[in-house]
Amino acid sequence: ADELFRQLVDRPGAGVREFNEYALFLAKSEVPQVRQPARALEYALRASRATKDASPVVLDTLAWAYFVNGERAKAAETSRKALA
Repeated sequence: ADELFRQLVDRPGAGVREFNEYALFLAKSEVPQVRQPARALEYALRASRATKDASPVVLDTLAWAYFVNGERAKAAETSRKALA
């Protein structure tokens, strides 16, 4: 699955949807070897920037990425922004 996601995010024309889905996959995988918090945050930030922080779905993913990276305050702030 990781290889398929990488191909999607690396292809020309990849955008918010691909970045967001890959970030969720990396942040929330139940398989410890698959989880990559730093990469999850990288792709969640790319998705968030692409939407100018206007998508609640993307902001929710970004909050998860902050959370799994141990940035609890940023995760909470981003969650509140998503809910607003």
